[in-house]
Amino acid sequence: WIEESEQPAINTIREAVQSDVVDFSELPDDMTHELTIARFLRGNGNDAKIAEKLFRQSLDHRRELNKRPEIAAMRKAIHKHLVVDLSHLPFFAELSDKKLLPLRGMDGMNVQDLPTLLVAPGLLDCEALSVFMGDEKEVEKFRAFMLAHLEQRAIVLHNLSIEQKRMVKFVDVRDLFGVSTGALLGPIRSFMGFLSALFKEVQDYSPEIIHQVS
Repeated sequence: WIEESEQPAINTIREAVQSDVVDFSELPDDMTHELTIARFLRGNGNDAKIAEKLFRQSLDHRRELNKRPEIAAMRKAIHKHLVVDLSHLPFFAELSDKKLLPLRGMDGMNVQDLPTLLVAPGLLDCEALSVFMGDEKEVEKFRAFMLAHLEQRAIVLHNLSIEQKRMVKFVDVRDLFGVSTGALLGPIRSFMGFLSALFKEVQDYSPEIIHQVS
């Protein structure tokens, strides 16, 4: 949870941003809550200036993102959720049917009472993946899915954090079972590179993953 030593910086950032950027009452709680600001502080070594700058950028990015009809619809459907249900995300059914979705939400919590997500490249259809990576329209669908998923993660984490009275984070599990060396060096490698580039692009806007992509 928020530490007493963090509160002055959080208050300063909140007041500064609210005074000249936006009325926080118009935005969802997961975007503006003190705990969200605390994530930016901790993700940047408690440097309040950097945290304020990135918090501002995050609000701008997420406000624009949530103007998209598919994101707004997703948020309306899951705003009270405590688990990740990928079926609410745009293009989920299409990407799943084509075996282009290595991500799975896990039921329940781990031993530390934290939510878990599974990334299993073995679920991918390598032949379909090769075609997918060469089609800009298809890539854009996956990009829209992932941007919505990051919003979904932020909402669920906020709800869990409020319920548990601590800063909850996802545990991401990567399972390479059944993945051949050829696949790892071919289409899957290309696909994972695409994912890494996407996360690097948005990491400063998403408080949970800030400065965690390598």
